[in-house]
Amino acid sequence: MLAEDLFFPPDQAELEVRVTPCWTRHNVHYLHEPGIMGGNGVVRSKFDHTSTTLRRVRQAKRRVFIASNTQRNLPDMDGRINDGWYRFTDANVDRMRGAIEDYFGPSVLHIVTQPDRHTVSGAPEWLHEIDNDPPGEKVTLRGYAPAWRPVIEAALTSRPNTQLAVPQNRRRGHGW
Repeated sequence: MLAEDLFFPPDQAELEVRVTPCWTRHNVHYLHEPGIMGGNGVVRSKFDHTSTTLRRVRQAKRRVFIASNTQRNLPDMDGRINDGWYRFTDANVDRMRGAIEDYFGPSVLHIVTQPDRHTVSGAPEWLHEIDNDPPGEKVTLRGYAPAWRPVIEAALTSRPNTQLAVPQNRRRGHGW
């Protein structure tokens, strides 16, 4: 999708309804777009705006990306989309890194997850395991602030070359 600079199919016929509307060519599920199958022009303009914004981000001197799978309802979707689709693995983190580097250039990438939601090898400095929903604590829609504060601080002080080093032989064919 990044390589094509598209976040919505050019032809709505490319959307297939599975559990949610899905752009099968990219295996992208639109979970939060209820009017998507009705040809809603608002949905298309939203994704056109995303594309325009990301093109401007490409011009920034420094880019920091944080990917998270700490949203509470992700396990509820498991099995309805693909088993384990939201878990970070070495392979899908490498694909994400490759796509980011190819589209944006050198960037900082940090992954925020919970212990049972990843199988990333080792303990890289860019991987943050947090408890985003501690018992007895006030958690807002934005998550649990004390858990996120160190992540944001680490991401903002990271250097691109140490965070986004993807070996040349693993960069091509990432599919994003």
